[in-house]
Amino acid sequence: MRDDVILNAERDEPLFPVTELSEVPGDDGAKVGVYACDFERGMPFVYEHEAWGFIRIASQPDYFCLYLNRPYQQVQLIGKVAEVVSKDEFFSQHDLSRDPEEIADEKKAIQFESIQQLSTPISLGEESSRMQGLLYTTLSDLRSASTTDDL
Repeated sequence: MRDDVILNAERDEPLFPVTELSEVPGDDGAKVGVYACDFERGMPFVYEHEAWGFIRIASQPDYFCLYLNRPYQQVQLIGKVAEVVSKDEFFSQHDLSRDPEEIADEKKAIQFESIQQLSTPISLGEESSRMQGLLYTTLSDLRSASTTDDL
């Protein structure tokens, strides 16, 4: 990572298109899910499958953001959600080295229509415990957030 932009080490260019939050299309009231992601294990999954999984999620948000935990501690990615699918459906569509039996049946995967990297990531606030599970917010609150406390 350089200057808060995740780079493809082979090509020295961003992994995903970089955008300002103000440029993300959508209604201010659009529902946004935010979830923590381990950089070392999670980013290869997101990059390879254009998806995030496996989590308990009850409804499909319009957008889904990934908060990259240590050492970054920032919301860095936003994806336009294509659909939320069951773990079995995801495994039937993707070649994964992971055993599906290790994942609870109720967990799902979020498949993205598109993924973008934020040019100005949202830093961790004082209430760090907020980023320990699925958090819902709106696109308006996301656009105006200085830290995760504002979500």
